[in-house]
Amino acid sequence: MSLELVGINNVGDFYSPHYLESLLENDLRGVFERWQGKEREVGQSKHTPTKALLSLSSIHEQLLQKSRRSDLAERAELARDFHVRFLSALGYQYQPDIYQLGDAHYITRLVALERDHKPWLWILDAPLDLGEEDASALDLPAHTSFLGKSLKAQLSEEQGEDTTLSDLTFRQLFDGVVLRGESSPRWILFLGGEDAWLIDKRKWHQGQNLHFELTQLFARKEQKSFKAIAGLLHQDSLAPTEGLPLHETLDENSHKHAFAVSGDLKNGLRKAVELIANEAIYYYREVRREAVFSDPEKLAAFAGPIKTECLTYLYRLLFLFFVEARGKELGVSPTYSDAYRTGYSLETLRDLELVELTTEKARNGLFIHTSLKHLFRIVNEGYDYERQQQLAESSGYSIDCFKMEALRSPLFDETKTPTLGKVKFRNFVLQEVIALLSLSKESKRGRGRISYAQLGINQLGAVYEGMLSYSGFFADEELIEVAPKGAKSGDDDKVWFVPKSRQDEFKPEQIRRDKNKKLIVHPRGSYVFRLAGRDREKSASYYTPEVLTQCLVKYSLKELLKDKNAPDILSFT
Repeated sequence: MSLELVGINNVGDFYSPHYLESLLENDLRGVFERWQGKEREVGQSKHTPTKALLSLSSIHEQLLQKSRRSDLAERAELARDFHVRFLSALGYQYQPDIYQLGDAHYITRLVALERDHKPWLWILDAPLDLGEEDASALDLPAHTSFLGKSLKAQLSEEQGEDTTLSDLTFRQLFDGVVLRGESSPRWILFLGGEDAWLIDKRKWHQGQNLHFELTQLFARKEQKSFKAIAGLLHQDSLAPTEGLPLHETLDENSHKHAFAVSGDLKNGLRKAVELIANEAIYYYREVRREAVFSDPEKLAAFAGPIKTECLTYLYRLLFLFFVEARGKELGVSPTYSDAYRTGYSLETLRDLELVELTTEKARNGLFIHTSLKHLFRIVNEGYDYERQQQLAESSGYSIDCFKMEALRSPLFDETKTPTLGKVKFRNFVLQEVIALLSLSKESKRGRGRISYAQLGINQLGAVYEGMLSYSGFFADEELIEVAPKGAKSGDDDKVWFVPKSRQDEFKPEQIRRDKNKKLIVHPRGSYVFRLAGRDREKSASYYTPEVLTQCLVKYSLKELLKDKNAPDILSFT
């Protein structure tokens, strides 16, 4: 039985999406089995956290009904009562206290746990917000009227007055105070009646968290959903009394999965090079009517730069996948803007990766090509927000616009791809290219979406280094692929290419076929891109692992910054 994740939002790819959907349950299985063992031992039907959470469904419904007839203070008390029950089901002991933030501000913590004598987990709460439908408890003012009556009395007795945080929302409070500094906790579980958020200090500033829509979850009453909630939020997972917190293991396994996905990405990138190069050949032959292969000089001019240009084109896509996935953290792409996100972004084109192109116009049209060309241009040259606003106002229009600083990078310089710059790529080709860079390889579970938010510099560096080991050639006659006995069907690095005329010289099991059992044939004149490690050795091109670059930068700066003041440091390039 797989986990049900409807109502549990993996915001900003807190964990790799494919890992969360396909592999998480297996990593939580040990926790579930321990709970079931305790249930059998105690002999109570509602002993497991999953069943304890499900039993709160009617109480949550009563909370919503009563809160609609209550003011803010009453809603705070009602929410607090529910939160205490919710935490009890998750194995936490309610021990509220007042905590001082800085010199003037105080918050109430429902639970505060430590590990190794350092803050580890704080559980905070807010009342229900029954205002606008799209409002969030994260955007409520973080003031002390949310304290229980006994805590208010304690604060009044200690300070003589009620100190508020009404000038800050909870989101701003986390950004600027709670999740900064050595005294901040690693984890926050924030409860808002209708919602709950699990926040990791290391990921919050990248716009990542797990968001639980409690109203939807309690209304649906799916046992598999509450099994997932219990597995992710229980004290046994977040802050066990002994042993390593389960979330450390989940995070590590998610990253391992991302490393495994980088292998799929490398293979996808190799196939994409062949697609782009062969589409360029098609365009020069069929559209531009240039006889590339009959003229040795033209063939040399075409063959020389084709590998570099194809990789440059694809690195542009990888760069955009990465910066859009980490938009808030990197600030390169304006993913905050609906106009950019829905009208220009690569993520929008990514949503078309598996849409079936059924008509001739859809397959051979140039929508994706035109969209990417425009996107590459505004990334490199920037998008002048002020000028667009002025033009709109002078014409009497109002526009939803965004600002994008010019990157001015050789990666997006059109003069770096003169051969491909003359090519117009058909939709079906670019759709397959985007799918190869977006999805993991086929498996029994289908294809999972690659999470670029989870992919780090190490994984992308490994993909880059892998491509340096490949080289391309043009087939001077029809070629088939043969592989040694025992080679896996998807292992393209253990393949030899032989003329089709020699097919009878090989055993059937040595000849490679596609998933439909058809012979894989590379036509005469097609471009083939495969492993040839000598290219990288001759160019001395290697990706340097992060552990070495960190060491290099650390000790270089240590020497460079000696006796330097701020103006000197700001002048460094």
